[in-house]
Amino acid sequence: MRLFPLVLFTIMAQQSLQAQDRTYPTDYINDRILEAIAIVTEKQASERRIPKEILERAEGLGIIEITRGGFGVGGQHGSGVLLAKNNGKWSAPIAFSASGGSIGFQIGLEVKKLIYVLNTKTALEAFTQDEKVKLSAVANATAGPDHVAQDANTMAKYDVYVYSLSEGAFAGAAVGGEVVGIDTKANARTYGKEVTTSDLLAGKVASHPVSKRLYSALGEY
Repeated sequence: MRLFPLVLFTIMAQQSLQAQDRTYPTDYINDRILEAIAIVTEKQASERRIPKEILERAEGLGIIEITRGGFGVGGQHGSGVLLAKNNGKWSAPIAFSASGGSIGFQIGLEVKKLIYVLNTKTALEAFTQDEKVKLSAVANATAGPDHVAQDANTMAKYDVYVYSLSEGAFAGAAVGGEVVGIDTKANARTYGKEVTTSDLLAGKVASHPVSKRLYSALGEY
């Protein structure tokens, strides 16, 4: 008889763990968040970090790793997470993807680690469309400044600042435009089918447990 409470406790504990796994399956968004943490930490520990003032004013952030390359005409694809700002606080991470072709003769592979600082609502809307859109068609973007004075004096009209960490190289010129969009399947599998992109953007959804480390990385530099 003494075994029954122990067995019951064990079953309940297993069910609780299984429920947590279903709520936040590691293979859908956990790895993306961990990659985003690594990208932000590396960028903000460098000499060309994103100024704190720019992060404070941002409407959102897109953090992604994109693999690009090929022999001849290449392509690019990547997956990452998006954060929206609500009353000074970051939303739960939202899965998004980027893809596209590259024009020009190419030999090799390149891994681009990008941080998109979304300065305007227009930029945030571009990243959160139900259908994928070419970023350059709906928002203007430029390489992000690493000095606040440069931002204030010459670059305040851009919807998106792009900060990059790259690995590898192309043999030849490469010109391409990212096509971005929400990864609805990954979000549904992570947060539940009943959760909408609007809910995530509005901060109505509890953050993934690993997200605290991402918020910390954004705020500690």
